[in-house]
Amino acid sequence: NAPRYGLFSSGGASGEDCLRAIVQMGPSILRPDGGLMAIVSEFMNPPLPSTYNELVSEEHGQEGLTEKIKVWWNSQLEASSAAEGILFTNEFALDVDTYASRRAMANDKEDFYVWENHLRQSGIQRVSPGLLFVQTGGRERVPNEGLELQHDFVPKTKHGSIWTPHNFAAVQYTRDTVLDLFR
Repeated sequence: NAPRYGLFSSGGASGEDCLRAIVQMGPSILRPDGGLMAIVSEFMNPPLPSTYNELVSEEHGQEGLTEKIKVWWNSQLEASSAAEGILFTNEFALDVDTYASRRAMANDKEDFYVWENHLRQSGIQRVSPGLLFVQTGGRERVPNEGLELQHDFVPKTKHGSIWTPHNFAAVQYTRDTVLDLFR
């Protein structure tokens, strides 16, 4: 097996069990009038830029991630207030082969194939680092209305992507978008 990371360690086969549990807890633990949840994670099968939409069908996860997060949040609706949020992912997610090669032990083809096979068997076509922000209450929202979630791409620059600290354009873009959404 993949000794360096395990196959998503305790996050389940797709790595989403822990993420799902945190999102589902959100409505019951956040203040109903401005509680903020911020999650830094790797997201499986994030939406693709619109230029790629025609290449990917719904069965390959195009609509799946944002809808899945909304379902997780809304599954606890009796305890929740309305919320709005935004999911940031990289403009270009990593494909299975690239992700598997980054997770496998260096120069270990067997480990690479373990990762690659596991990703494919789990239905994962792409992975992106990302940031998820959800705030309860919000602009003209009716209590118990559930989560309104939007998705946005953080543009890649020559300085890197969303998790590259010296990519000041990505940091500024994320900051400005979050501030605008939660004003």
